[in-house]
Amino acid sequence: ELSWFVLPEHQKLGFATEITKTLLRFAFNGMGAERVVGSTHPENPASNRVLEKLGFECLGEQHHTYDDLPGFEVQVIWALRREKWLEKG
Repeated sequence: ELSWFVLPEHQKLGFATEITKTLLRFAFNGMGAERVVGSTHPENPASNRVLEKLGFECLGEQHHTYDDLPGFEVQVIWALRREKWLEKG
């Protein structure tokens, strides 16, 4: 599991997209993963857009309590299959 936060002064510069692309290349090409699953906060449209732009499919919401992450009780779950990643090239 990985997560990152982009400071406001560095947002909208493509960093999250490039980080995610690099991780996907490693997961699919380096590790041979068949599927990558991600989660975002429902009130973070920028993160949702990054995954959508890269071909992830929205699977819906997950409700869970994280003791060390208050405010993240609801998350949007996304998945990207290897075949779809390879199609996008």
